[in-house]
Amino acid sequence: MSRDQIYARNEPEGRFEFSEKVVTVFEDMIRRSVPGYGLTLTAIEAIAGREVPPGTRIYDLGCSLGAGVEAAWQGARDRAGEIHGVDSSPAMVKRARELLDLPGVAFHQGDATTWPLEKAGLIILNFTLQFIPLDERAGLLQRCHEALVPGGVLFLSEKFVSSDPAAEDWLRELHWQFKRQQGYSELEIARKRDSLEDVLLPETPEVHLARLRAAGFQPVTQVLQCLNFASWVGRKQ
Repeated sequence: MSRDQIYARNEPEGRFEFSEKVVTVFEDMIRRSVPGYGLTLTAIEAIAGREVPPGTRIYDLGCSLGAGVEAAWQGARDRAGEIHGVDSSPAMVKRARELLDLPGVAFHQGDATTWPLEKAGLIILNFTLQFIPLDERAGLLQRCHEALVPGGVLFLSEKFVSSDPAAEDWLRELHWQFKRQQGYSELEIARKRDSLEDVLLPETPEVHLARLRAAGFQPVTQVLQCLNFASWVGRKQ
């Protein structure tokens, strides 16, 4: 695993994108940047193993290098019909195919908001929605709900902002401290923050819950939180 030093270099970095440079260090980057990331994969495996109706499909939209796909496969390999990982980055998809060659698993380059979905038992959006334009998020969740079979579930993880300004300041500082403890310098933290401006657009938990319920998910349960990152599971009745 290559160590993420993209923002430690002298040359300025522009707007964040999932380029070949990012793909090279992505495994290290996400684990050192997202507290609790490993727990989301553990949860995906558990949910896939328990909740996926036999013969249905699993989709990971915004699958990056396929960690969520692999977790779902580990949990549901004897139950799921097909598992599809979809990502808009050609470099991500190419590397995912190199890393994972599993029966019943396929990776595709495509847009999460328009990719065809059908007969789904589980749909995964693991830190994906935050990169999608705000006005397209409700439509994507509605499409996910329509594609799920009755009893199927959506797994959603997001970085969030608190509706309480004091809590938001505190959680943000704790996240920066987490990154320092992972070996990132103040310069790296600041440069990464600037590059994500207007690219990663977090929302409050209340907005996420309202949108999930408006799309038809019931019940919606928060299953994880680590600092300002959280995961919810929504079920289709």
